Amino acid sequence: MYGVKRLMVEGGGTIHTQLLEAALADELQLVIAPLLVGQPDAVRMLGPADDARLTTATIYSYLEPCAKRASRPRPCAQLIRDSGLRRVVTAWSEPDTFVAGADGTELLEDAGVTVVSLPEYANVAQALHLL
Repeated sequence: MYGVKRLMVEGGGTIHTQLLEAALADELQLVIAPLLVGQPDAVRMLGPADDARLTTATIYSYLEPCAKRASRPRPCAQLIRDSGLRRVVTAWSEPDTFVAGADGTELLEDAGVTVVSLPEYANVAQALHLL
C-alpha cells in the first residue's frame, strides 16, 4: 500500500481533533514539551475533546507532566486527565525547579491513567531539555 504512513503535525487541540473528525488519522501519538510557549490564551495541545479515540491514545513526554504550575491555572497533568487520554510515557520526573511537588504521576494514576516511567532515558531527556 502506498501513501503517507506517518505525519508529524504541530498544532493545538483543534488541529488534532479535526484530523480525527475528518478520518485523516487513525492514530495520534501526542508529544508534549514541559513548557508551552505563547500567550495564556494561545491554543494548547490538549483542549476540550469528546472523541472516544483519545482513550486509546498515548502521550509521550520526556518530562513528567506537572500537577502544579506557577504560570498557568491548568497544568499539563490536569489537561491530560480531562482530555480522556489514558496512557502517558515519560522519562524524567518533574524537578522542583519552579514549583515544588509539581510531579503529575500521582494525579494521573489516581484518575486511572497508566503512567509508564522510563528512568533509563532520564539522562537523554535532561540533555534534550537543556539544548
